Amino acid sequence: MAEYKAVSEFLFWVSMIMLLPGLYYFVRAAIRYVFFRFVSNEKVVITVRRGGKVVQSVEVDSTGYVVDQIRKRFEAGEV
Repeated sequence: MAEYKAVSEFLFWVSMIMLLPGLYYFVRAAIRYVFFRFVSNEKVVITVRRGGKVVQSVEVDSTGYVVDQIRKRFEAGEV
């Protein structure tokens, strides 16, 4: 009976060692998602340069999806 307990404990710790790095990255990504999605309210400034000179500058809110905001401004001809 003692052998089964030792083997099961060994397998438990091996599985923990294998799962913890993945769990760490998952929790880290989830915290970043929640923070940047619901907490962040900064403005992102996108600057277009041609030949070292600033051609255009666009401010985008980080509260929404940045790519969608840029796409809408591009379709409207602002960018």
